[in-house]
Amino acid sequence: MNGSDLHFFHGEWWYLVPAGILLVLTGFLWLSLWRAKMQRRLADSQLAPLLVSTSPSRRAVRRVVRVLGLTLLGIAALRPQFGLEEIPMSGKGIDLAVALDISNSMLVPDIAPDRLTGSIMEVSDLLDRMEGGRVSLVPFAGLAYIQTPLTSDFGAVRMFLRSLSPADVPVPGTAIGKALSVALESLVGPQETAPGEGKAAGKDEEIEVKPFSGSKHKAILLITDGEDHGSAPMEVAARAADLGIRIYTVGVGSDVGDLVPKVDESGQETGDKVTDPDSGDLVVSRLNQGLLEDMAQLTGGKYLHYNGSPVAAEIYRDIEQLEKQEYASRLEELRTDRFQFLLLPAFLLLFVELLLPRNRREP
Repeated sequence: MNGSDLHFFHGEWWYLVPAGILLVLTGFLWLSLWRAKMQRRLADSQLAPLLVSTSPSRRAVRRVVRVLGLTLLGIAALRPQFGLEEIPMSGKGIDLAVALDISNSMLVPDIAPDRLTGSIMEVSDLLDRMEGGRVSLVPFAGLAYIQTPLTSDFGAVRMFLRSLSPADVPVPGTAIGKALSVALESLVGPQETAPGEGKAAGKDEEIEVKPFSGSKHKAILLITDGEDHGSAPMEVAARAADLGIRIYTVGVGSDVGDLVPKVDESGQETGDKVTDPDSGDLVVSRLNQGLLEDMAQLTGGKYLHYNGSPVAAEIYRDIEQLEKQEYASRLEELRTDRFQFLLLPAFLLLFVELLLPRNRREP
């Protein structure tokens, strides 16, 4: 963006200025023809001058002054901008929804001490690195919910993070599609039901996202082992891509996996392992990397593998790039308005037009 370039904020309506001028000139022409017609009706050519007290030259001057004033008003309405305002930018950042898997499989200890604890530590580290923006927290298992709406109070997000456990979601399983839908809802505000869209919060209603609010650049950070139980996550990812919302995925766990521990109603491990209700075999949870890679690629995000080595720094580097884009887009809106310099001469011309004498001086 070059601040020395003249820019019109409402430049798409420029054609209304010449159209308005043409309309005014047409009105003046019609008025002149009508006046001449009435003069011919009222008197013959010798008496007509005696009936007209308005000076044609003065009438022409007034009309020129009026058209110039209205033209300047029309240009001012387009909101001309020139130069940039030096305004300190505070609160730089984006809107980020953190969708965190807290299903039983996240208690698998293939990452010490377990997948969920390691993931919570990485999210907390990411919050420490972020210097601005807003974050929402969306825990999920078989359903998803907004634990904290978009907020710049990262301390509150950390407090809820520390208390998360599989007991917070009474529906077992892993529904990534529902988690993404609720994450989208936290980013774009209230939503209405509409056919053909993804489902949110485990409900049967379908949702349609509304236009952006808040930051222009938004992202979803999805942290999960990638196991999904028929929630159509790719369909929701496609909707996020249509909205320009990137999904950064973090695959937690290993390809080998481990046994899934059982938990009681309070979320504490019982010491037993989860078994398949049909076969009775012990359930092994493995990382489903392919699905997470596909979602990240579809939305222009990035896939990261968390196996115990920190990933928060790399996540932050990508988010920081979005923050820079957000900063640049906000600067784009800080062009200096110059319409005030047109309003003064416009009103002055219209005022002068009112003061100009309309009749001939008496001899």
